[in-house]
Amino acid sequence: MTNFAKEEFNNSLIFEYNMIQDIPDLLKNYLAFCDYLNETKKSNSFNPKTCSCIYPTTFLPLIVFKVHEYPINVSNCEDRVINYVRFMFDNIGKKIVSTKSYLPPTILPKEENLRKDVLENLYQTHNDGVEYCGMDSFCYLINELVDNIYDHSKFSNAGVMVQKYKSNGFTEICICDNGVTIPGSFNNNEILFKDDCDAIKKAINGRSSRSEERGFGLNTNLRLFTTGLNGKMLIVSRNGAYYSEKKTKRLYNLPEIYSLRGTLISVRIPYPCQGVDIYEFIK
Repeated sequence: MTNFAKEEFNNSLIFEYNMIQDIPDLLKNYLAFCDYLNETKKSNSFNPKTCSCIYPTTFLPLIVFKVHEYPINVSNCEDRVINYVRFMFDNIGKKIVSTKSYLPPTILPKEENLRKDVLENLYQTHNDGVEYCGMDSFCYLINELVDNIYDHSKFSNAGVMVQKYKSNGFTEICICDNGVTIPGSFNNNEILFKDDCDAIKKAINGRSSRSEERGFGLNTNLRLFTTGLNGKMLIVSRNGAYYSEKKTKRLYNLPEIYSLRGTLISVRIPYPCQGVDIYEFIK
């Protein structure tokens, strides 16, 4: 593997409500998930508010944390939003060929030996990633991020969601689990860290509960997504969040209301996306 320099971070800040207009879209979409989840627990029903689009970074963790088990409240929803939500909820984990511009999330099996067939279905559904970043890059990226889940998270629910937005010019890929989190994995393996942001920073820079050389595989994925594919990447785990693109790398300490009892990794890459030689990043 190429000996990349450790990630440099522009700054670290405490997230406050009055900063919401200053934060990246991927993080805003994660915060929207938290708001939905907290409101659903209070009202015992899921109310998808009127909005133009619910992106995978918002929608996939709703599935992982089982918001779909609550009744849907449609009183304040546009038809297109409620149709989207109902289609997704009704087809969770199903292999379907849809005429719609969106497809339901792929649910990862708890048994690792069953993952191959599930991921093959994902690749076939999305044309082997040819439109995204090339077959090799797409499959490598998904496999590496899924490896992290099976290696570290001890999850009971996890999923992958890929959706392209032709008119907006990007593809969004989200992977989420409800496992022990990056800080939790470090705690379990007696790896010291200052706070949740520091744990994410250590994971990005190659520290792992298994081996320091392999790490969580995050450094290679960050370089491939942001440098190779000119994309954007968000990692959230417990109270820490990290956002990266070519010119910005930023850590956020999230308040408890936005804490994630699991790990979420979301990326946006240009659509259509030119393929890259992944071996420039992993050899």
